Amino acid sequence: MIMAIESEPSVYTANAAKLAKVIDAIDSPYVKALWDPGNCIYDPHGEVPYPDGYEFIKDKFVHMHLKDAKIVDGKPAGAPVGTGDVDFASQFRRLIQDGYTGYVALETHYRKAHLISEELMAMPKGSAFSHGGLEASEESLVLWKELMNRIK
Repeated sequence: MIMAIESEPSVYTANAAKLAKVIDAIDSPYVKALWDPGNCIYDPHGEVPYPDGYEFIKDKFVHMHLKDAKIVDGKPAGAPVGTGDVDFASQFRRLIQDGYTGYVALETHYRKAHLISEELMAMPKGSAFSHGGLEASEESLVLWKELMNRIK
């Protein structure tokens, strides 16, 4: 069994550089990283997801989340896959080149109608958070497929 620790800006492992240090310090074959390049856009330290963050984590992660975000009026906001500030085309080309065989899970945090407040995002997730998620996920799946077809 593998425990995967995520790069998540609300905790100490706010970015891939910090997460890599934690994984190295734990030094266990049972503790790996969960790479989420979209979280770098929310990172208060400003780590660039690809190539910078990926270089720290490339040999340490076993699972990847797929969500996009962009800076709007100086603040991070969720975005459809491939329309934000994460260079997913280059990231996926590199994953293919590096022989990544793990999973990539769509993690849709944006909504087509901007209805999600920071307060709602911080609460335990329920129906209010899920409202509009299906449409946003469907859009991101179509965009993800188009992205993958372009980089073949």
